[in-house]
Amino acid sequence: MALEGSSIQFVHLIISLAILLFAAKLFAELFHKLKLPVVLGELLAGIIVGPFAIGGLILFEGEPVVELDETIEARETVQKIGPSN
Repeated sequence: MALEGSSIQFVHLIISLAILLFAAKLFAELFHKLKLPVVLGELLAGIIVGPFAIGGLILFEGEPVVELDETIEARETVQKIGPSN
């Protein structure tokens, strides 16, 4: 059974978030052991694993694991508009 377009995007999004969260936790623990601010480790993980560094090189079904696409753009648009009342 092949996944449809929206299912593939959802799986891709979940994998991307899992990788980013894992890297953030890993770097936070490392920075904690080094007695440095934990948030700096999380930021560094986002920079390293983000779409402009290693996250753009690792491939998942022929596409980068972490990419800025219409899913993120739609989320930003919703944030600008705000929740509907």
